[in-house]
Amino acid sequence: MSDNIELLKKMAMADGVLSENEKNIFRDVLNLSESDMQTLFGQIESELESVQSETEVIDWKRKNGLDFEKYIVGLLPDNYKNPRWTGDKYVDGRYDESNKLPDVIFDIELNNVYSVAIECKFRMSYYKDCLFVARNEQLDRYREFQEKSDISVFLAIGVGGSGSHPEELFIVPLNAIKLPILTKKYLKRFSKKLDQKLYYHIKYKSLR
Repeated sequence: MSDNIELLKKMAMADGVLSENEKNIFRDVLNLSESDMQTLFGQIESELESVQSETEVIDWKRKNGLDFEKYIVGLLPDNYKNPRWTGDKYVDGRYDESNKLPDVIFDIELNNVYSVAIECKFRMSYYKDCLFVARNEQLDRYREFQEKSDISVFLAIGVGGSGSHPEELFIVPLNAIKLPILTKKYLKRFSKKLDQKLYYHIKYKSLR
């Protein structure tokens, strides 16, 4: 429970505001009464007033990316453990080394404990039915992380709408991405129903 609260606090600290969308994520993830939730919201808002956010939201595009990360965190499986939310935060123009890692890393406790990592990508629209996913060097970093850590990496790709309410959602295994650009037709096979919790399949090591 404490890990979940700390993760969600970091989400709120990222833009310095505890939004209604973030409150709804808290309600979905934490099994608390509404009275306890309101007490927790009050505590967090007090912390936000006394601590200046270290995140600088530099433009609308960046905000959509952050909102999409929060959206994906809200879809994590109910049995996830030990979340590590790296985010894209920087201070005085210097990015933290954790930004080289996938955005969200967590464990799933089934018959054993399985670690999973998700890199979140939000795009406003396709271009000629194609989508730029990530630069080659970014994909190489994720592959290196996956190989060294033995943690399966997936790309959560949101398209259209806004970061907090994408029109389409795809969960693509890193191993299925060979090029920085994917076609709309190819992405369709990894389509995910909006607002449905993610599910990890042990046999196929897939996130759906």
